[in-house]
Amino acid sequence: MKLAVLGGTFNPIHNGHLLIAEESRIIFEFDKVLFIPTNIPPHKDFTQRITDDQRMEMISLAIASNPFFESSDMEIKRGGVSYTIDTVNELYQNYEIEGKIHLILGGDLINDLFTWRSYEELVKKVQLVVVNRGNYKISKDIEDLPFIQTTKTTPFHVTSTLIRERILEEKSIRYLVPESVENYIRTNNLYQN
Repeated sequence: MKLAVLGGTFNPIHNGHLLIAEESRIIFEFDKVLFIPTNIPPHKDFTQRITDDQRMEMISLAIASNPFFESSDMEIKRGGVSYTIDTVNELYQNYEIEGKIHLILGGDLINDLFTWRSYEELVKKVQLVVVNRGNYKISKDIEDLPFIQTTKTTPFHVTSTLIRERILEEKSIRYLVPESVENYIRTNNLYQN
């Protein structure tokens, strides 16, 4: 299986995540894209106002119509800080992988690659797919590394932070998240004061 992984807090998952995953899947012919929400991200402040089960449920709702998408709560179950190298090692133990695992990353994350835990080991085990959405400049030194493939996807400038802010301001999030996710957020009064 040619497997790609898209990680993140998914707090909440939004259409930008889905668009990046789908366009990368088509470009690189992945058999599956695995959405893995972090437990505690190592490079980001993460104040969670919803439960892990709620994040997982929103992911399930968002990807339900795409047979090439799947989710895993492996980082949540493992607990502690979510290090990519630990996840990759676990994936190699649990899946039959064709070639290397592909990690889909936004251009905003790749310039910090050399600060990641065990990055030397990680880059031997994965192929990084860096999505340049046009709003981040990827360093030429990084772009030319052999374990990195860059691609562009349809621009969709939305973040989970923006969605949470819009909910607090009682603004619409329609068309920023799948309808099923929007309904789940509203029904469960998520991200409100």
